[in-house]
Amino acid sequence: MRNCPVCQSDFRDVLFTMPSKQTINCCVECGMVFSDGLPPMDYANDSIYTCAVTYPAQPEHYRKIVQNCIAHGVKKDARILDVGCALGGLMKAFIEAGYPHISGISLSAGEVAYCREQGLMATVCDVANPLPEHFDLVTVSHVLEHVPDVPKFLGDLRRWIKPGGRVYIEVPDATSYAGHFTSICQGFNSEHINHFDHNHLGEALLRNGFHLRDYEHYLFDGYPCVCVLAEPRWFNANLRVKVEAYRDKLVPQIKRVIEHLTCELDGIECFSIWGIGQTTQMLLASGVIPSERLVEVTDTNTAYHSKQIEGLYVRAPQDFHPAPDMPILVCSQLHSASIIDRIREMGLTNRIITLED
Repeated sequence: MRNCPVCQSDFRDVLFTMPSKQTINCCVECGMVFSDGLPPMDYANDSIYTCAVTYPAQPEHYRKIVQNCIAHGVKKDARILDVGCALGGLMKAFIEAGYPHISGISLSAGEVAYCREQGLMATVCDVANPLPEHFDLVTVSHVLEHVPDVPKFLGDLRRWIKPGGRVYIEVPDATSYAGHFTSICQGFNSEHINHFDHNHLGEALLRNGFHLRDYEHYLFDGYPCVCVLAEPRWFNANLRVKVEAYRDKLVPQIKRVIEHLTCELDGIECFSIWGIGQTTQMLLASGVIPSERLVEVTDTNTAYHSKQIEGLYVRAPQDFHPAPDMPILVCSQLHSASIIDRIREMGLTNRIITLED
């Protein structure tokens, strides 16, 4: 049984049951309408859209989508991805409008093969397995109404978009089904399992990391559509940049410490440690510091005294008496100078190893 594709509630009212036993449900929590009761479609192998006769081109519709994107400032050098590219009609419309950097993905090898025969860039791919690039604009035209797991799809989709990039999503407008009735399977069918209006489409986007920029209702050849333009919410973008800058400094520093300790401790039968804070515990846990050769530990922090690390009791400095030929590893970068001074003030002449040269 599917949960609500917007709020994930499992509390629903059944509005109608089709002769196929498909149920049309309304979520009691948020009001979203969605279908259940039929096995999921296998679009990789059973896509009807691979047949141009069954699914004729709709160039005016595709041009409408392109004009919507142009109206919202999508630049001609934008890198664009069409998710669920079908036979490439939307990609052709973008190219004709002067957008050369467009490609498409589909679950169907047949659709991708057809697109490639037309000279279009297309790949058999799922949004859960992104390509090694990000895009300024991702278009999802009449796809989301087919998707069983909307939150996962939107979460995966978000990773395709560059910071500052956007997503254009268009679906049938379920609020207009009754006013534009065409056939008994036009609204409720085995493929359309999510029945959105702009409010629930916007709510699904908000719940999955997007900020809604704009929406529009329109009719295409008597078919009601609702489209939205959204962008990923990049919370604390400055924080991410700063932390990545810290990471870029930290990684080579960790590498230097590991290489230095590996060299310094090589061939030493036993040693002692002064300082058992986070750095020491990380280096012991990673095996950089060989715990089997550690025989004595101390720390100036009284909170550590009488506790154990690697089976050894942590001694107070006044009770720390390593043998004269036993090296002392000072496991602190911040306080190494003051610790070395303390060691010498205690009259210890042991060789001292620090975390860096």
